[in-house]
Amino acid sequence: MQFLNSFFSAWRRPSQQAGFTLLEIMIVMVLLAVVGTAGSEFISQAFLGFADTEARTQIYEEGKTALVRLEKEIHLAVPNAVDISADGTTMSLGLIDEVAMRSLFGRYTEEDPTATNSITDHTAGLPLNSLISVYNSNWSSFASGSRIYAVTSNNSNPMILDSSIASGAASPYQRFYVVRDKAIQYQVSGTTMYRLTASVDSSGVGTFATAKPIAKNVSQTDSLPYFDYTAGGSNKNARVAIHFTLTTHGESINFYKEIHIRNVP
Repeated sequence: MQFLNSFFSAWRRPSQQAGFTLLEIMIVMVLLAVVGTAGSEFISQAFLGFADTEARTQIYEEGKTALVRLEKEIHLAVPNAVDISADGTTMSLGLIDEVAMRSLFGRYTEEDPTATNSITDHTAGLPLNSLISVYNSNWSSFASGSRIYAVTSNNSNPMILDSSIASGAASPYQRFYVVRDKAIQYQVSGTTMYRLTASVDSSGVGTFATAKPIAKNVSQTDSLPYFDYTAGGSNKNARVAIHFTLTTHGESINFYKEIHIRNVP
């Protein structure tokens, strides 16, 4: 305004210096309108940029949280106890009880425990009703309970099992794993990714239920399956690949993770 006052003071005739003319007021209004429009556009763009950044941050945090949870549980998968549906929308896992494994060596001393109902760990025994998996070969054998045994002794070593180890089920590496009494399943239905649980005992895996959402506004990335499993071999680990896209307020981020899991049953 100081500049405008100086400008009009220099421009006006001496007889006009008592006030502003209508033309001067109109010029000022036009100038203010131009400045205001430019300022509002600048502020609008700033707010839009802030909103886009906020949306992308929200998407990133949600996707990162889902991936961290997936990675943690996939790392704990019982060897070969992984199942991916044909359309790649569902993944089921049997889990190792890492807390129980801390006090054990994880290998038994018997050369061939087939047709016997006891095994001896190199370090210690397990509490009553603990579950162990011996030489699990695939998801079907795990889900049916044919490679899961319940401990019927209490912290004794050798550990007495509820049934004899199946023929051909002795581990060539003399390994066993303590199994959690819950299996998990990740499932994408519609635009939501869910986590489900099922009970596990020596008779196998129960029905998956109690779906809890862990990510929303989920879609496929370039038509890739959400979950993909590659079985391992003698010289490589098994692998789970995860692909998904999250979208919020017109902003999208693709998420991808390859997770290697134990492959020595």
